[in-house]
Amino acid sequence: MDGVGNNESLANVPIASPSQDLHTRLGNVRVEDYFGEAIQNSRGILSDQFGLLGLRAYVREAHDDPVDVTLAIGEDLTRLGLSVLDQEHDVCPTFGGPWATRPCRARDLDAEVPHEYLTNAALRNRLPNIKLARMSEDVVFYIFYNFPGEVYQVAAAHEL
Repeated sequence: MDGVGNNESLANVPIASPSQDLHTRLGNVRVEDYFGEAIQNSRGILSDQFGLLGLRAYVREAHDDPVDVTLAIGEDLTRLGLSVLDQEHDVCPTFGGPWATRPCRARDLDAEVPHEYLTNAALRNRLPNIKLARMSEDVVFYIFYNFPGEVYQVAAAHEL
């Protein structure tokens, strides 16, 4: 069962609808000769649109129309200036998009906020300053790491 039991190549196998029988599609090619005994329990690997024959159809279509490949697979992130090869940190939480000049922060996300919740302008001068000396060390660390580039981060660094 080493995958070389038959001389016929899968490249010559015609693509058909998933409803056709697997052996009808493959002709006299034995699936087990190519993929081993594990394929006997999971015939969908070959027969459905996400299986090997579906991949083969997609590759053939990609050769004919490269625009569809870009839509289906996506863009190469390294061409957009995003270094994904050195994975020291996760990209998703900080990626601001291909046109962003800096990483995205959670409070920078666009969201429709009801008018009732916009209380910053009314309360800005009425609230006392935060007394970091009274807070636990965990809270000060939270403030330090969650307010980068702001006065709170500098104050938390001074307190730590």
